Amino acid sequence: MDIGSLLTLVEQLLPDDRQREQVLWHTPRQLFNFTDGVEGRLSPGQMENVSALSK
Repeated sequence: MDIGSLLTLVEQLLPDDRQREQVLWHTPRQLFNFTDGVEGRLSPGQMENVSALSK
């Protein structure tokens, strides 16, 4: 599976950074009752860094 093409698709479908943060970060946190303070989890800012590496 090519993750780079998936990231490109997400950026095309959700061009605004705030929209991507809402869909990829906040919504799953609410749906699955994730809590703050768990070590090893990526913050939205760190997710942007990962996204930048795939370009």
